[in-house]
Amino acid sequence: SLCYNTINSAGCLALAQLLQREDSTLQTLLLRDNFIDDEGASILATSLRKNKTLTCLDLRGNPISEIGHGTFFSLVNDMSSIRATLSSNHTLEDVKFGKFGHFLDESDIMYLDDYYVDACLYSCKARFMQDALNVNSSLASPEQAGRKKVINTQLNIIQRDWFFRLQGVRSNDSLFSDIDCHLLPEMLALIGEHHGLSEMYAATLTSISTLTSLSISKEELLKIRRTNLSLDMKDAAEEIKALLLADRFTRDDYFRKENLIHEMGCIHQDLVELDRELFSMEFARRWVPPRNNSTSLAATSKRRRRRSRKRKRRRG
Repeated sequence: SLCYNTINSAGCLALAQLLQREDSTLQTLLLRDNFIDDEGASILATSLRKNKTLTCLDLRGNPISEIGHGTFFSLVNDMSSIRATLSSNHTLEDVKFGKFGHFLDESDIMYLDDYYVDACLYSCKARFMQDALNVNSSLASPEQAGRKKVINTQLNIIQRDWFFRLQGVRSNDSLFSDIDCHLLPEMLALIGEHHGLSEMYAATLTSISTLTSLSISKEELLKIRRTNLSLDMKDAAEEIKALLLADRFTRDDYFRKENLIHEMGCIHQDLVELDRELFSMEFARRWVPPRNNSTSLAATSKRRRRRSRKRKRRRG
């Protein structure tokens, strides 16, 4: 605890060096009632981007404005790109500023005049940050937290622009601009699974320029899908084998085996359909259309008439 001291921006620089060390084990940092301003808050937020241990930070009683608070908004969920979201801080679980106030409900917004618009916007930013902190505290690993944030914000197409405005980030032209094209099927599937078909349609519609410019064909996507299904089939078969070879075969193991067998049946059906579609594509690519018989017959008769006229001229 470093509460009730005279720590300022210079002191924050020293703390930043400690927080950035790879061997840092600090989990709680109490800096209540010091002289930390917006500059000091920015220094601390920047140092926490690489910190993997700190879970609680108390900055109450410091002269930090909304500008300083904003540096922590992007710390826990950077909306500038999907890669930035994945590389955000996923370990910080609690940040106290002491000036958040209450969160405003959507029904309260209609009663606000211009004087309270900034307060409403600030409350939305605070809620956005709190949602990210809740994700950090509820999931077991930073990787899971990063994935959850991408699903909740980056893949939430309808509200994505609003999240950009809250963070002061310029909206990307396309959701898929920084995604490996081989991951597009999985990304679209995640959007449909977590946000519905309307969101998936919006994602495709807003990113159509990027999708049409990608150097990947439908056939390649189907082959990638087939490879993934084959790996899933292999994993299920190995798990069934492990269950059968175990010393004890419990009731839960039996139901697990039955579920795996059902899953393998579904995968097999998908593989058959994929193979059928891939075969059709291969056949269409190699198929050479036959010559038009009517056209060839007409050309033959025309040549015969031409030769007949030549013979008549020679005789004449």
